[in-house]
Amino acid sequence: MNSPYLSIVIPVFNEQENLRALHKALGPVLKGFGKPYEVIYVDDGSTDQSLELLQDLQSHDAHIVIVEF
Repeated sequence: MNSPYLSIVIPVFNEQENLRALHKALGPVLKGFGKPYEVIYVDDGSTDQSLELLQDLQSHDAHIVIVEF
């Protein structure tokens, strides 16, 4: 991936129910810009499966960066 032109930072805390839908909606919009981008998900200590879900998304999408607290 090229250096990102655009970085989106999304804080995450117990959002497992929403993450797939959010990422699915963001993808086409960000791709539509035609510029390199990254989506930085910041897990703020989730106690649900949010981190595991993010890791799964990341394994299929090189645009995802995960920061874990």
